[in-house]
Amino acid sequence: MTQVTETGFLLSRQQYDRNGKCCFELWVKSDNGVRQLVIENERPVCFVKTKDLDLLLELLKINRLHLDTDNLPLTSFQNEPMHALYCRSLRDYQNLKKLADAQHIELFEHDIKPVDRYLMERFIQGGLVYTGQSTSNSTNKLTSAKIKTGEYKTSLTHLSIDIECDEKGNLYSIGCYSSNLNGEECSCVLYNLEWVVERPAENTSWIYWCESEYELLSRFCDLVNQCDPDLLIGWNFIRFDIRVLVAAAERLGVELAIGRDGTKIRFSDGVRDGEQRYPDKVYIAGRVALDGIEVMKNATYHFSSFSLNNVASEILGEAKLINEHNSDNKLAEIKRQYKYSPIELAEYNLQDCKLVTKIFDQEKLFEYLITRTELTGLELDRVGGSVAAFTNLYLPQVHRKGWIAPNLVAPEDYVHSPGGFVMDSQPGIHDNVLVFDFKSLYPSIIRTFNIDPIGLLEARSLPEQDIIEGYRGGRFNREKGTLASILDKLWAAREKAKKDQNKVFSNAIKIIMNSFYGVLGSSGCRFYDTRLASSITMRGHWILNQSKSWFEQQGLNVIYGDTD
Repeated sequence: MTQVTETGFLLSRQQYDRNGKCCFELWVKSDNGVRQLVIENERPVCFVKTKDLDLLLELLKINRLHLDTDNLPLTSFQNEPMHALYCRSLRDYQNLKKLADAQHIELFEHDIKPVDRYLMERFIQGGLVYTGQSTSNSTNKLTSAKIKTGEYKTSLTHLSIDIECDEKGNLYSIGCYSSNLNGEECSCVLYNLEWVVERPAENTSWIYWCESEYELLSRFCDLVNQCDPDLLIGWNFIRFDIRVLVAAAERLGVELAIGRDGTKIRFSDGVRDGEQRYPDKVYIAGRVALDGIEVMKNATYHFSSFSLNNVASEILGEAKLINEHNSDNKLAEIKRQYKYSPIELAEYNLQDCKLVTKIFDQEKLFEYLITRTELTGLELDRVGGSVAAFTNLYLPQVHRKGWIAPNLVAPEDYVHSPGGFVMDSQPGIHDNVLVFDFKSLYPSIIRTFNIDPIGLLEARSLPEQDIIEGYRGGRFNREKGTLASILDKLWAAREKAKKDQNKVFSNAIKIIMNSFYGVLGSSGCRFYDTRLASSITMRGHWILNQSKSWFEQQGLNVIYGDTD
């Protein structure tokens, strides 16, 4: 056994039980290649009110479920004493939650994924320092691993993938392209000749001819493992391409073993819960699957259509080789080319891969995702994530202040907060118009008036002179709060990014900062409180009206204003 200590960048995370104990699996990109870290014997934790502990322990005894408890110096947001509940395995953790729910015993922070809690409590945001034991049998796997926060600048390799198939999911071809694999370009198409009518006479080095779907998928796995990219990218990639590939592999009995440890793709369908749709999930050991559409939406891009043809036309001035305005005609043309013009379809297939790569490269989407992870600790492939980003940054600070976070508000208790403010405009054509803009209005309000969930709690025991009045009963501690401190760091980082003309970094910070108001006003966030969101928006109303009055006192006419 050899002790290894290195720094690296977190690619992916996973949790599972082994021999009845909870384990975490982290894949990390380092100067010495990609490492698999195995962190053993972790204990999933949640919390219960001390007054409910005896009843819960009695129920656990009856159901032969063992756990450990600890009386920590932490209280709920209602100042109730709390106990920590530590489970030995993920299975016990799930059984604990089911038992408590059946008996209407409220658990707190039980919905936080244990591996996510492990990382956020150690302030892991992309970069980390790790130690572990390696063996001669597996130089990239480290057991008994330990981690702490650290800095590591990385660049990640990628492979763009696109499939062509019929409406039943029968695979025609798989295109693969990358411009940055080991400094070389990867550009090829795997083509299934199974149903081809006119086989090509031309000998092309970039097309690998396969005699069946089975061979197509097998060679695809070999290609991915040979290229060994950190990222797999595509367009509508997870909901379509990966879904079709997984279904075809199951139908044909092929193991899609493209994980860096030789394991196959783990794919699960997204589910819909009322109005909320949870996305499809894919896990590939040591690699990250990214959908270009979701990445661009997260980076606040807006297009009339997110079709690849439209986005490529607007950004690159390029288009797909088969027109996609009519889906029936497009599919018919793909079928025709597959049977009678294989090289033509292969060119179309490869062009789609290249377009996706060009979009990622030109818009610096890889850099954006890495920056977002470095700022928030979110996974590279996290869809959406505003609430998760806020939780990652804020929850560890809540614990260090002595609090346990609340659960989500019940639908019947949710109160909408006032939205933005829009002045009545003065229609017409005006001369000598000056336009003024508040710099990051809502983040500025949060910082200036110390609007903060913890500050709201602390104000309950403070004298009037130490209070900042908000709205709808909101009152906040006058001393700088946790959220203001987080925003101060982001603000300073954005100013530096703007000075350095780093538009990617600046935009990523802006998106995160601007999301904090929406999170505090969302019923999907555990820190929601109408006093928080209202104290932000209604302060915005007040500032605009005060500004309007000041301009009018200077003899100027205000013709319009809003808080957008």
